[in-house]
Amino acid sequence: MNLVSDNFVELLFDEFYLVKEKQNSKQYNYLGKNKAGLLILVDYKDIATVPEDDMKLLQNIVNAGLLLSMDDISILNIASYTERSFDDLLLFFKPERMIIWDCEKYLQKQNIHLKKHQLTTVKGCNILKADSLAIYINDQKAKLELWNNGIKKLK
Repeated sequence: MNLVSDNFVELLFDEFYLVKEKQNSKQYNYLGKNKAGLLILVDYKDIATVPEDDMKLLQNIVNAGLLLSMDDISILNIASYTERSFDDLLLFFKPERMIIWDCEKYLQKQNIHLKKHQLTTVKGCNILKADSLAIYINDQKAKLELWNNGIKKLK
């Protein structure tokens, strides 16, 4: 006794696979290899034009502060993905830790409110919110606060 037709079941499975394929099809263009589960979000009009001083500071924080290599992390320019949800980022990158450099417009759009230099856990991910990289280049007080209240705890 067959209560449900085979055609009906096939349609359900086709729809399931189509939905699953759409969920997994989101791709990102990012730097790094994400070996250590650390996602870094930046917000620049064009990632190719990141000021050299900003990139140098970021590399120093990753290498000397976190004792990681650039292969251990992922750097994503969120300006290219403003339509993607925060959940999409977490699903794709599966980060254990995240540093968000500014990205204020994106966070507001996502209705995410984080305090600066305070480690916060969101959906199992330890997140550190900071000002833009350029702020820390010449501001020793801000750099020290970032180190003591955030980077040291994020290690």
